[in-house]
Amino acid sequence: MAKMKGRIKLSRKELERVMRTQETIASQTALRLAETQRANILLRVNRGIGADDTKMPSYSRGYERHKRNQGRQSGRRDLSFSGSMLRDMHAVQTDTAQAKVLFGSGAQKLKALYNQELYPWFGISPNDQKLLSAELGRIQSEIKK
Repeated sequence: MAKMKGRIKLSRKELERVMRTQETIASQTALRLAETQRANILLRVNRGIGADDTKMPSYSRGYERHKRNQGRQSGRRDLSFSGSMLRDMHAVQTDTAQAKVLFGSGAQKLKALYNQELYPWFGISPNDQKLLSAELGRIQSEIKK
């Protein structure tokens, strides 16, 4: 690499390699953050906490009784009866530097939307933002090594 007037001159091949490396890092970072957010949502919901970092309301008496009769936990809203909806939530790469948390099937997406209307749970809570910022800091430290 020849240095000219304070700038580094790269060959076309070297520039393409650098660009591919940056795209790879951006893609991996986006997917890792989406996977972190998926885990944040699962942990938060398991504790009965919504997207606003507050306790979700209890189930209706009828549904609470139904869950209890089926041998399921009913003391807190954890959005899990069979676990299908939450298991169907995935972190997915959507573009070079973008990833999202999505549901794989239409049926589970409908359940998620229904529950979201009852009480917002799917999203990035203030505490999730802190956890994602910390994860991004770890990723940046790894990149600098």
